[in-house]
Amino acid sequence: MVVVAHSEGARRMSAPTDSHLEIAHVLFIDIVAYSKLLIDQQTELVKELNEKVRDLLGVQAFR
Repeated sequence: MVVVAHSEGARRMSAPTDSHLEIAHVLFIDIVAYSKLLIDQQTELVKELNEKVRDLLGVQAFR
């Protein structure tokens, strides 16, 4: 757990000694005009996008 204390604009952070830090990557993708599509089209596009990202991640896992 990380504790953040504010005192007159200063920040102090402390973490327990047994903490484990990891680096994470987040991918943000926007489907242009998504909200203007029919629900069925939205669902299909999200499904297709997820498949393509999974395929890409699968290929990169072998590198």
